[in-house]
Amino acid sequence: MTSDYAQIKQVDAYSGDTIVFLEKNPAGCEQGFWMRPTHADFKAHLSEVNKAAHSAARVKVKGDSSEMWPQMELNRCKLDSIEVEEVAHVVPTKEINTDDPAAMNNITDPSAVNDLLVTRPAPAPSATKDPMAPK
Repeated sequence: MTSDYAQIKQVDAYSGDTIVFLEKNPAGCEQGFWMRPTHADFKAHLSEVNKAAHSAARVKVKGDSSEMWPQMELNRCKLDSIEVEEVAHVVPTKEINTDDPAAMNNITDPSAVNDLLVTRPAPAPSATKDPMAPK
């Protein structure tokens, strides 16, 4: 059984096993997925689960419905693989100084703001000496 891309709703640990619940688990795995430290790729899968859960990234999970979790009679499939969805990152195409009114006035298309790397000039060095600085 393979899920659609979905966010991880919850991760639990029970008797050494890790249980993963998605926003929408696939038919046949309605109670999520389970994995055990003795399973192949457990550490890699756990790393991906933690990364996705903490970043709210969406994942696609493939589970084996012939290996249901032995702790309870639920439709909880053994986790075979997990794929974290790639997220597109905006790559700026030009730089603009937001403290320059003339530059800001040149933005005619508000949707183009996503294509800009917004910068500000570095602050002037402080004239006062830092009392914590080494002498």
